[in-house]
Amino acid sequence: MPQGVEYCNTFIKDVTHIDYLDLDPEFVERDTAIVGGGHYPLPNCRLICISLWTDCFPKPVEWTTLRRWTPEKFSYYRSLLGQQVGITFKMSEQNR
Repeated sequence: MPQGVEYCNTFIKDVTHIDYLDLDPEFVERDTAIVGGGHYPLPNCRLICISLWTDCFPKPVEWTTLRRWTPEKFSYYRSLLGQQVGITFKMSEQNR
């Protein structure tokens, strides 16, 4: 995700599903990278692909992130299409 995105206005542009095996390895590398090293584990299954638009950089930035797919999560993210969302970071115990 773009650096500083937590301070910007961000909107959900699209929500789709994708199979892990269809992902570009370079995308997975970028999407799961942890600041300071390492990568978040990404399940080898169906995933939710969320396209976002952030407007406070020198120019607007479009970016994408992945989430584990469940019917409930997919419906939830789809219900937010076009809406502004907040970006927060939560450190897991292993990354503190």
